[in-house]
Amino acid sequence: MLGNSANIVLNIITEFTNEWRTVLEGNNQELSSVELSGGARISFVFHELYSNGVKAVDPFDQVKDIDIRTILYNSSGSSPALFVGTTAFELIVKQQIKRLEEPSLKCASLVYDELAMAIVNEKHNASKPVQVDPKSGKPIPSTPARTASPTLEGMSDGQNGGFFGSFFASKNKKKMAAMEAPPPILKASGTLSEREGTEVEIIKLLISSYYNIVKRTMIDMVPKAIMLNLVQYTKDEMQRELLENMYRTDTLDDLLKESDYTVRRRKECQQMVESLSKASEIVSQVQ
Repeated sequence: MLGNSANIVLNIITEFTNEWRTVLEGNNQELSSVELSGGARISFVFHELYSNGVKAVDPFDQVKDIDIRTILYNSSGSSPALFVGTTAFELIVKQQIKRLEEPSLKCASLVYDELAMAIVNEKHNASKPVQVDPKSGKPIPSTPARTASPTLEGMSDGQNGGFFGSFFASKNKKKMAAMEAPPPILKASGTLSEREGTEVEIIKLLISSYYNIVKRTMIDMVPKAIMLNLVQYTKDEMQRELLENMYRTDTLDDLLKESDYTVRRRKECQQMVESLSKASEIVSQVQ
């Protein structure tokens, strides 16, 4: 009996693993014409949800011109820069690239849930390890917390006055002329000068060009990484994992043990067959 039990469990594991692979690869015999399933849902996550989610990230919805100007001043230190420095560009673009981490992790989570749902759809008892509902077809929108910009507050708006005119703008010019200590909090207020506007536009152009390259790279590389480290790994290792956890001598009988409901239904069906057989014999004798 033990040998038979082992063979039955081995065949079930092998059959299930093969069926699950065919579902992900789209080679199963029962392809639905009503809705996407299996690997097609994973493809939808990659090429629709994740791709559109990354493309929708705008680096300038959180970074304004005033923020860029302040960072330019802070990055130049005590000496005004003669040329547009790269420090401000690097700082801002790194902050914005960080925003792409959340949709990438969300994409991996959605693919994980699709793999779990493929198991459920194979009519095997399973429960989702994470509480994310992939049936909605869309990731939960989320707004990343805005990184605190180095904008300084505390001064009122004023008129431009040379290179640092807008930065140290103040209504009380006499106090500035008296060389009093600057307030503890300063703000780059006022309208941008021509030079400041040019520098800000250069930084924005660099950010926009570089950010588009990064987004294209993410849209290309993240799905490949998920396919390699999650989907393909699961396809390769599922059978081994099931064998290690289920193909054991002390658990084979428990795995194949029928439920009380199944045993009761079998007895009822056997009794029904016997009753029908007797009824058929009686009818035959009467005829």
